Amino acid sequence: MIMMTARKIRALRTALKLTQTAFAVKMHVCQNTIARWELDLSHPTFERQRRLNDMATAARIDLN
Repeated sequence: MIMMTARKIRALRTALKLTQTAFAVKMHVCQNTIARWELDLSHPTFERQRRLNDMATAARIDLN
């Protein structure tokens, strides 16, 4: 599992062509949470990390 940094979370969201709001809906969090993750002010839980990795894998997005 790839550790999702702020840069990787933003890269995933933009590769999926989603706004922070749309990405938040997919992640079952509020838009402010996505903003905090992307600004490196907070970090996703293990479950959310796994969900982010699953999304990247399903979309064949390389975040390395």
